[in-house]
Amino acid sequence: MVNFILRPDNSGLILASLRRVLPQFFDAPEYVRLKNLGRDLAEIPGLVCAAFARYLCRLLEMEPAEPTLANACFNLIEEWSSHSDPNVQNYVITEIFENVRLPKLGEAYFKQRLGENSRKLFEEWMEYPPEDRMTHE
Repeated sequence: MVNFILRPDNSGLILASLRRVLPQFFDAPEYVRLKNLGRDLAEIPGLVCAAFARYLCRLLEMEPAEPTLANACFNLIEEWSSHSDPNVQNYVITEIFENVRLPKLGEAYFKQRLGENSRKLFEEWMEYPPEDRMTHE
């Protein structure tokens, strides 16, 4: 049985890659709301990933959609999904994949935009989770 234990992302990878690839995210309402809550919540990778998921969903459902920003988001998801640190992959699964809400476009649209590694991770954890991950002993 595979168990994940959430630990702080000591590498700072999530925030650093967002600053590098998508600096406009830090001005987005999803991140600003998190920052306004105080207590350094805007520095916690899991909370930032959840805000990022809401940001991406808003971008995708906008009319017209902003393809350059959306592509940058999917590239980041692929980068994080390809990372060797299981904590980073866990943030992708629990804070991004599980927070995707696309009432207009649907989950299939999101999945088809994922890269090779992120699609594999999505399928493994969201579509076809092995039974031993679903039971608690």
